Amino acid sequence: METVLNPVIILIKAKSNFHPMSEKAELRESRDIRHSQKFKLVNLWMRLAGLGWQVAVTGRRKNLLDEIVASKPDAIFASAFDADETGALPGRLEETVARLDGMDLLVICAGCGYLNADLSPEPELQTVATNVAAFTVSAAWAFNYFKKQGHGHITAITSVGGMFGEGAAPAYSASKAYRIIYID
Repeated sequence: METVLNPVIILIKAKSNFHPMSEKAELRESRDIRHSQKFKLVNLWMRLAGLGWQVAVTGRRKNLLDEIVASKPDAIFASAFDADETGALPGRLEETVARLDGMDLLVICAGCGYLNADLSPEPELQTVATNVAAFTVSAAWAFNYFKKQGHGHITAITSVGGMFGEGAAPAYSASKAYRIIYID
């Protein structure tokens, strides 16, 4: 059973008078974002767009991305691509940042998982491709982008599943543990 695959990556250009400490507290005040990853993401990009930030969302499913853009077309745009195509991923991220005219925050939330008690190789490898390879390419690309720019923030949405093994979904748990350690 597949879990989350969309949106994959959110790239954000802060409003011009951005000060990270002033808005950190305001974003933390939202206690209603604990229900599901999808709800958390919707709440995140809608709140940032409401604060005047420009938001780019990416993912494979153009129809879902179009729904997101329709919710706030003046502040949100979408780039449809598959993060699992890691060879093309840096170029796709560059194109998206160019459309955004810069980036101050990257939220990596790409993820998938399968119940796979039989340990069939294909679902395990698909989970690793998205949760480890695509994540690593995105994080390394963003690190180098922000290093060159002289500022920026990388954050990742992962899972408590990375803290404990899960017999029916071992690649999912292991990949989430990888992300927790990598982003630390």
